[in-house]
Amino acid sequence: MASNFNKEERVMFDNAVGKFEDGEILAKAVRKSDLTADAQMMERANNVLWRRQPYTVVANTSQDQTGLFNGITQLSVPLTLSYRAAFPMSLTQNELRDPNQLKWASDAAVDAIGAKINSSITDAICLQGSVVIKQTTAPTGFNDLALANARLNQRGCVNARRVAGIDPEAYRLMASDLAQRQVLQAGKTLTAYEEAMIGKIAGFDTLALPYTKSLAAKTATGVTLTTAAGSNWVPKATSTAASGETSNVDNRFQTIGVTVTSGTLAVGDCFTIANIYSVHNTTKQSTGQLMTFRVSAIVTGGGGTGTIQITPPIINNAGATTAELQYQNCTGALANGAVITLLNTVSGNVLPFFDERAVELLPGKLPMSNEGGMNQLSYTTKSGMNIVLSKQADINTRSFKYVWETFYGVGILNTEMCGIILFNQT
Repeated sequence: MASNFNKEERVMFDNAVGKFEDGEILAKAVRKSDLTADAQMMERANNVLWRRQPYTVVANTSQDQTGLFNGITQLSVPLTLSYRAAFPMSLTQNELRDPNQLKWASDAAVDAIGAKINSSITDAICLQGSVVIKQTTAPTGFNDLALANARLNQRGCVNARRVAGIDPEAYRLMASDLAQRQVLQAGKTLTAYEEAMIGKIAGFDTLALPYTKSLAAKTATGVTLTTAAGSNWVPKATSTAASGETSNVDNRFQTIGVTVTSGTLAVGDCFTIANIYSVHNTTKQSTGQLMTFRVSAIVTGGGGTGTIQITPPIINNAGATTAELQYQNCTGALANGAVITLLNTVSGNVLPFFDERAVELLPGKLPMSNEGGMNQLSYTTKSGMNIVLSKQADINTRSFKYVWETFYGVGILNTEMCGIILFNQT
């Protein structure tokens, strides 16, 4: 499709999208949707695509399999094209006499859009990642990530790449710790000393992020579970309405009742429930570690006594159904008045980590049109992100309007395969 961009603008576009591709720190690290986000199909589906959640199954030890052929429950989660990052700018004829004005503004635009994509992924992990590690010390490096590695292993998250995103201050502390070591290979220690690069640690590929989310200290105290009955989640792939219509069910979240003595619960709060321990997802053996949960939404009560949405759901196989056994994630009996202990006691930046299967990026595709006085250029990065530059002239002011934009979705397929480390807690 012909477009009315001059040679200088095309060169600027090529240089800018190359810089954009270099800045896709997390977009390159997470899983990309293996389905093409067909624009027409996505629009008719309200931009929602249901994605397969990783299977969890349990092996048996019987030679005779008679009576053991049970159905497998396939769970799915909605991935929504709901993120748009754009930067509009207007340049006058006078300003465009200097071609560098457009170049400089475009470089800033793609930096801002790249940062928006990275922060969207970071925020999703930081708010929904349910494997929570509470540290009373500042970041040190190996011990922190080794503990995260152990927690994922204990949950049965194996045979996949693991990634940790580290904010500048934590990265500095970790690089400092590595640079002072005398027993590591010279190259790795020297790199940490000269370039503040820490590389792979404790099974994690580490990424130096310019930003991670800050989590506020909890304010709620005296929090207990209101009603244990009915709080045991039973996974199901679909639900059927009274009219007979069948729809998918998102099994990542559950609503529970809580009593709060003072203060309020907030989205992002991390907590444990008395006597509820995490299990290995295939052997179903207790890890000996209290299961950690996140508050994902306030349903009623404004954060005080009422109901909250949590992730992951409490699946302790209380009903002994096939689906409950398949997706059992904890053990221990729920009790009325069970104490809920909040973990985020001090405000601060968190360190997100994840199994690459847990996080998925869904690149969208914006329609291209060179009609109505608008001209567009489009580029698709190696990670599948589609970035578009639109241009339109204003005859009244003899200025030119430009818009850089992209369209995408971010989803956490399994909140139990990612988490955060809290530092300097009490």
